[in-house]
Amino acid sequence: MATYDLSDYLEDGTVVLEGIRSEKFADGKAYRFASPSAKVGLWLQHLVEFGIRANLAGGQVVSQAEVGKLVLDDDEERDLYQRVMGATLEEMLTDGVPWSSVQKVFKLLLQHWGANRDIGAQIAAGRPEAQGPVNRAERRAQQKTAGSRSSRASTGTPARTRSRTSTRSSGTSGTGREAATA
Repeated sequence: MATYDLSDYLEDGTVVLEGIRSEKFADGKAYRFASPSAKVGLWLQHLVEFGIRANLAGGQVVSQAEVGKLVLDDDEERDLYQRVMGATLEEMLTDGVPWSSVQKVFKLLLQHWGANRDIGAQIAAGRPEAQGPVNRAERRAQQKTAGSRSSRASTGTPARTRSRTSTRSSGTSGTGREAATA
């Protein structure tokens, strides 16, 4: 029977986020977030997958009762934040971290532990909640509201068009194959 030491392979999953400003720490402070228990982690994955499915399906595949489960009252929302952020949430509140920062940290951790998304990639992408349009209709609507126009249209440069004049040299049969093989 083979025995393997997984102590190096299985890291503790602690996440340290630095530079979080608060009333108490104007220059920022590093906060340590312990990985949730396996039970909470599985619950978070189910919650995130359910939310994605409900969002992508526009509620069609998900019943109204199930969609209603995604709407949380104040106590349920605080419990969700507590499950994701652990004891560090209370530390952040005591230090006077602004609510907007708490929300952003929560979203980073929820995506990290609930959807296995890398925190560094989320930060590099901008906001963790930033998502592109899901379908063609949303992309078109976004383009219209952004007033996006092609650079040619805005600069007055005419678009290149394909010439209809023949470039065949004399002596070809006109099929165009000779030019490709020559």
